[in-house]
This record gives sequence, structure tokens and C-alpha cells, in this order.
Amino acid sequence: MLSRVNTPETVRALIQAMQGMLDDDDANGDEFIKHVQENLGRFKIDPKSVAKILHDDMHILLKEFFGESIGNNVVTKKIDAMGLQCLHQISKPGKARVWIFRRDGWPPTPEQISATMSPPSD
Repeated sequence: MLSRVNTPETVRALIQAMQGMLDDDDANGDEFIKHVQENLGRFKIDPKSVAKILHDDMHILLKEFFGESIGNNVVTKKIDAMGLQCLHQISKPGKARVWIFRRDGWPPTPEQISATMSPPSD
């Protein structure tokens, strides 16, 4: 790819700078997961292998983690930027948005997501 541009050294430097930013996002992601795990009890989140976290609680956790005001509408963007596959957002019309958090770091399975969306059985 670099052989096709007029300024390959500039492009190479840009790519290297962006790699550093991506690595930083990964580091932030690992630290954020630790922050979530440390605060599960505070939000009365069941600390099983898969937990359901209200969107408003996720907003609070991100705000605390980054130490700055974060708009409620950028929660998903922040989590996506950190590459956190163990968090999955569920949004149903007329329902509160929630996040499914799989503590082992893997993405939630379709069965786990479906079970979370279903009303509890009596």
C-alpha cells in the first residue's frame, strides 16, 4: 500500500501513531473491565458469569473511569472504541437499554442474550 502513495514516510508515521492509540484503547479496555468487576455489587448487579447492567449504570461507570463528564449518548461509542466484546448492548423499543457483561471476557452467546431479554419465568 505504501508504494502507491506519494509520501510513504508520512503515511508510515501516521500508521505507527495510530497503532499507539489502538494499543492504548486496549489497555483502557482491560482497566475498564476491572473497574466494572470491582463495582458489580455497588449497582446490585448479579456477579454470575453473565450480568445485566442498566445503561444508566454503565454511564456512571464510564464517567468514573475516565474522570470526566460523558454524554449519555456516547456510552456505546466509548465501549466500542475499547473493543470490549464481553459487553453487548440490548435495546428494545419501550424498554430501558441494558448491557450484557460476560465476566470471562468472551462475547455473550446468542442464548445468553436471549435469556436476558426474556421475562423471568414464574
